[in-house]
Amino acid sequence: MEKSKNQLNNFLQKLLSDERLCQSEALYAFLSPSPEYLKIIDIQGKKSTFSLSSFLERLPGDFFSHQEEEVEDDDLSDYGDDVDGKRDALAEPCFMLIGEIFELRGMFKWVRKTLIALVQITFGRTINKQIRDTINWIFGEPMLVYYVNIFRDAFWPNGKLAPSTKPTSEQQSKETKQKAQQKLLENIPDTLQNLVGQQNARHGVIKVFSALQETKANKHLLYVLLEMLLLELCPELRFHLEKVKAAQV
Repeated sequence: MEKSKNQLNNFLQKLLSDERLCQSEALYAFLSPSPEYLKIIDIQGKKSTFSLSSFLERLPGDFFSHQEEEVEDDDLSDYGDDVDGKRDALAEPCFMLIGEIFELRGMFKWVRKTLIALVQITFGRTINKQIRDTINWIFGEPMLVYYVNIFRDAFWPNGKLAPSTKPTSEQQSKETKQKAQQKLLENIPDTLQNLVGQQNARHGVIKVFSALQETKANKHLLYVLLEMLLLELCPELRFHLEKVKAAQV
């Protein structure tokens, strides 16, 4: 308990040392159980030792609600089109996925949930921009060419159809599965473990790994991704696909 208390205190100290985070309204709401009370400056009983509550009391009343007047151009260039006024239009599904996979447990469950919400509100624009840049890179023309070359080399190495591979035995499949799961558990990022907790991170990795062992679900996912890829590479297929769907109805 004492170790967790010290770690949490050190984390809060680092948050308060960040000028940008200090201007976050979400941080103010997180650290202040009674915002109206903290706006009243108490001039009596000053303490010589550092106190988080006294530090917040000495701040101006509008300190945390102050919005930055100038925002870097490159941070807004790719942001632009919000959906329904939400500033986390792109990142919102990612946060929901994290909440679904890493079920927050333990005594600091509410702290971790609040910190995730703090990151979501404070760094929403930066996260959205990073997600958009990553998606544009994944589906950019150079990467599409790379995917096609990998597919070609895997099925037609040196211009010849690849020979059929020998099917693995049930025992080999089981051993490969165990090794893959162990590798995943051994390489969980430290940042993720610090954010959601070590046990929650392991539980989430095992949960995702187990979900990907469903043969039917994997086939369905592969077919959906293949369909999306073909429609992206050959837009004229959309007309034929819509025609087939209309005939089925």
